[in-house]
Amino acid sequence: MLTQDKTASINAKAIADALFDMYDIRRQARVNGFDLLPKDDGSIFVIGDCISNVIDILEESITESEWRIYNE
Repeated sequence: MLTQDKTASINAKAIADALFDMYDIRRQARVNGFDLLPKDDGSIFVIGDCISNVIDILEESITESEWRIYNE
């Protein structure tokens, strides 16, 4: 059975892993130029906006100390 601390640590690792993936996706979107494409037909929002939104939410979901552990 997982304790509260163990669950939080697993969640922090999953969030850190997802952040690294999103940073890679953002970089490739910029390099390949599809970050400026509309997210939907006729949308004023672009794919880069969606990527930034996901990154912002993930960054807010992990504490600074947890981030330091996985960012080393």
